Amino acid sequence: MRELRKEEMLKIDGGADPILITAIVTGLITFITGILSGYSNPTKCNN
Repeated sequence: MRELRKEEMLKIDGGADPILITAIVTGLITFITGILSGYSNPTKCNN
């Protein structure tokens, strides 16, 4: 195993995609908001 120079380290691709992280966080916020809304303002289903 060898040490990488700074230039070589900057060329390494990988990690999480910011768009994916944003989508996951937005989905979680929407899901939690829906749960809280349903708990605080319950309505019957229209069957």
